[in-house]
Amino acid sequence: MTESRAKKVAFSMMAISGFLSFNYIFIEQDLLLALFSISGIFTFSFARENPKVMLSSSWKEFGECIDVATGKDKITGNPTYYAVVLFSALYIFIV
Repeated sequence: MTESRAKKVAFSMMAISGFLSFNYIFIEQDLLLALFSISGIFTFSFARENPKVMLSSSWKEFGECIDVATGKDKITGNPTYYAVVLFSALYIFIV
């Protein structure tokens, strides 16, 4: 697999997670599945920025790729992630 193909896979998984989060927040209103889907968006966004992480063949190579990766705040949590989780949980509880 090449880096461009890994980016395409990550983008498609990010789109699927986005669709699922929309579905679980507004249509089915299931909090647990909505939170999993929201975290999937941010995780695959990180994978899209760092396709070498998806292409690593061993744990050692994976660790080396993570050490030099950019955008680690998407995995550890940035304010956008917490805002989306808060507002989606409030929407599910209120409606």
